[in-house]
Amino acid sequence: MGTFRVHKHVKNSHLFLTLLLLLLYSALFGQAIDIKVSTTGAMTESESAFIKEFRNEFASMYERNASGIFYSAKSMAVSLSFGKENSTFFLRAAIEGQLFYTEKGFRSLDRLALSQSVTQCVENLLVWFFLRRAFQTEKRIGLSDLLYEYPHFSADGRFFTYITEKRTGNANPLVVSLTDGTVFLLELPMKTEFYPRVYGEFLYYLQSLEGAREILRVPLSRLSDRREGLYEGDVTGYSVRGNELIWSEKNRLLRKPLDGKGPYSEEPLPPNASRIQSFDIADHYWAISLAREGAQYDLYLYDPVRKTGLFLTHTPYQEVDVRFSKDGTMLVFSSNPDGNFNLFYFDLVNNRLGRVTQNAYDEFYPAFTPDGSGLVFCRYETKSEPYLVALPLR
Repeated sequence: MGTFRVHKHVKNSHLFLTLLLLLLYSALFGQAIDIKVSTTGAMTESESAFIKEFRNEFASMYERNASGIFYSAKSMAVSLSFGKENSTFFLRAAIEGQLFYTEKGFRSLDRLALSQSVTQCVENLLVWFFLRRAFQTEKRIGLSDLLYEYPHFSADGRFFTYITEKRTGNANPLVVSLTDGTVFLLELPMKTEFYPRVYGEFLYYLQSLEGAREILRVPLSRLSDRREGLYEGDVTGYSVRGNELIWSEKNRLLRKPLDGKGPYSEEPLPPNASRIQSFDIADHYWAISLAREGAQYDLYLYDPVRKTGLFLTHTPYQEVDVRFSKDGTMLVFSSNPDGNFNLFYFDLVNNRLGRVTQNAYDEFYPAFTPDGSGLVFCRYETKSEPYLVALPLR
């Protein structure tokens, strides 16, 4: 249940009834789409068969996952444009003239490649709708049976990142461009990655080593380039602000210039701080999930200018995976007062704690959409891989 925004009452009864009927229709049937397929260039028999199967599977998968979406009162036109450039077979998918998925070259035309591309195409379309406030209720947007974790939207609203096992079978960083739907996959065999994020023109992530984690980055436009190691240690989180890298290691919060032209500095935390689980940065404050003399994590609000802070919570539960809202007035985090972990919020303006979700599953890693109107988070059900859920906040 989203709680952050309250709707005003509609005074016109006819308008209210119209809106109610539209919402009931969308909840039952979802947003209707009209799929149009076009091709440029001479297609082989196998490519033509691939295009036909892609269209049918796309329609079927979208229909199965479109309930609760309402964006327009009319059927929306989705175009699947297949073509060839220098013998490269590509796809550009658009809705209402706006690109939401770009496949710059299919790896093969086999069944696995088709299924993976269709899944990514439909997932991208669901994200497109979600970012335009078309969801009436929460909705699963990670559609395969493979792992999805650590969702994140770039601050400039250009990219959506997460870790997934799609395409490679290994947990690798995947980046979706929110401007043209291009998908970037950093393939790292036999490696484990965490917290992929785009800052500026670089993809940053943590990589697990023997007994440590390393912060690395690589140019987003050249993912095959040699990766630059920024710091190696017992890293639990990181952020980039301007030309500065900020990271947490055990019970320390550290920072240094990205260009290396300057020393490390350490932020003062309470003397009994034993470990940092996560942190996030807003314009004026930092929010930290901080344990004191043990493994019990509470929320700590830190002022980096005055070098002071205060604990916001003192509960017998865990408060982890803390994130600021876009305006810096709200925190969202995961906590376990009922045993399993659900999402909660802390209103910094009114000093109020509240619940965002309530169910029998564990939920972690909340990420605000670029405009702050919704959350994407990771849900863990019994006997299944974690997947991504999108939740509108109203």
